[in-house]
Amino acid sequence: MNTVRLCFLASAAIWCASTASTTSPGVLSLIVSDLPGYHLPLYRRGGRHSVHQPFNITNIYAQREHAEGRYARVSTEADGNTIERHWRNGKDGVDEYLLSGAGAVGTWYTTIQVGKPPQTLEVDIDMLNPDFYSIMTTSGRGSKYNTFGNEGHAPSNNYVHPICRTPTDVFHLRSSASSPIRLTVPVCQPGKYSSHTLASSGTILGLAPPSSSRPLSRLSKTKTLLEQLQDENLIDHNIVSIALFDSTTGVLSLGGTIAALVEEVRIRAEKELTYLDRLDILEERAKMEAEIAGYMFFAMPPGSTHKDHFKWFDTSNMVAGWHQALVTGIWVNGVKVLKNQPVLFDINCPFIIAPADAAQTFYEATPGSRLLSSLVGDAEQQKQAQGFQVVPCLNEVKIEFELAGWRFPFGRGEAREDALFGPVGGRFSLGQVHIESGTNSSDEAVETGYCVGIVIGSTMGIRQDWSQSAMRNVWVLGEPFFRDTGVVFDMGDKKGKGGRIGVRVF
Repeated sequence: MNTVRLCFLASAAIWCASTASTTSPGVLSLIVSDLPGYHLPLYRRGGRHSVHQPFNITNIYAQREHAEGRYARVSTEADGNTIERHWRNGKDGVDEYLLSGAGAVGTWYTTIQVGKPPQTLEVDIDMLNPDFYSIMTTSGRGSKYNTFGNEGHAPSNNYVHPICRTPTDVFHLRSSASSPIRLTVPVCQPGKYSSHTLASSGTILGLAPPSSSRPLSRLSKTKTLLEQLQDENLIDHNIVSIALFDSTTGVLSLGGTIAALVEEVRIRAEKELTYLDRLDILEERAKMEAEIAGYMFFAMPPGSTHKDHFKWFDTSNMVAGWHQALVTGIWVNGVKVLKNQPVLFDINCPFIIAPADAAQTFYEATPGSRLLSSLVGDAEQQKQAQGFQVVPCLNEVKIEFELAGWRFPFGRGEAREDALFGPVGGRFSLGQVHIESGTNSSDEAVETGYCVGIVIGSTMGIRQDWSQSAMRNVWVLGEPFFRDTGVVFDMGDKKGKGGRIGVRVF
């Protein structure tokens, strides 16, 4: 039984994903086992990204460099009428990226029970690669897949990479009590004299879209997790859905979505608040349930599917390999300031990254904005401040992304968790800027009243390391975008044809 706990407080939704099966006051527990597909909990390793602390330019600059560096690992090549992304070899031709990244702080991951007896693996989500595989090192760090004493593990001598074999094991995608599924999970082990033995162990679930030539697959002739589930007739739709409920938790859906469930939870919370002082009266409760049923009949008609629950746009004209689409408009405070902006979806990017000129246009439409470099005097900080802009912390900026003809709000509202633990300035902020009050480093820093905006200007599209990555003029819609919007990725057929992306306000 796969249980997701959805929590609310008054009209501000405070969501939290959990595998708990018990209820408590103020908590609504709903069972999703009857929904199509498999629904797994999502967590952000290391906790929330933006915290209730002053803006730390050194840390945020390093995080931006890391985020941008992930997009420099590819080059583009023509395949007929299609432009595709391909992995670039690391130093000396070594595929160093295959074994890097597992267990990294800031990565979103799910948990899956594998083997007999079941062991719980932390499985990192990667939207830039399509492969599903496990990394086994001798470092003692990370979430290691243990084959010793595992009766479900079936070894194999079939190599799909010089260091990767293809054993099978039993997976419990709903619970350890449900019927297990035998799946192939390539296991990659670096040589004992390799420096990669010091890397963390872990399992990677690639969610990049498929294509006929599989240019981003590092493992030859292997099937993605979705393809294996389809081959076993366990899912009907080749889709992946992501719904974040707060800054640290969410749900990953394979072969289905939780859109109908979220909609019912939302309307039920509203109705229960309306009837709060009358819920003990049977007639009033029956009236409330009838109103909920009537609303759901209209919002989610019987027989409707995910195809009806989301607004869709195709990805056929984008560079293949990653989840990329075209945003027809970006609105600031009710005014469309940018048109036809290509965007890349990546939940593991903690920011909204924009091309430098687009970011400048965006902030010019934001009242009171100015360059962060105008507030810092240190030469090194001047360099690190490039691309960052600040706005008055008390300003409320209304941002909307126009997708599939609809305008989807970004950063709307503020849950109690964000107010208590998030940065000054709300969800649009990376933190309040503090400056030193004197010449001595020991002098106490002074608040400026300005907060750093979460939209960061980037020049990676025109720098040498990214010259072949097709990231010129491309936005990255990272984790902050997923906080407001349920996103479903339809992978299309096995050759990647017919792929599209659906969005819905959650």
